[in-house]
Amino acid sequence: MTLPDEARQLIDCSYLTEKMKRNYLRSVNERISCLTRTSE
Repeated sequence: MTLPDEARQLIDCSYLTEKMKRNYLRSVNERISCLTRTSE
């Protein structure tokens, strides 16, 4: 499971710097993968 495209678009349009956007996306994706691993 990954971040939905709509959420990714919202992050891309945000006022965060490019570096902060990358860090935010990485953090969210890590959390999603942790949650999906424990539920399997």
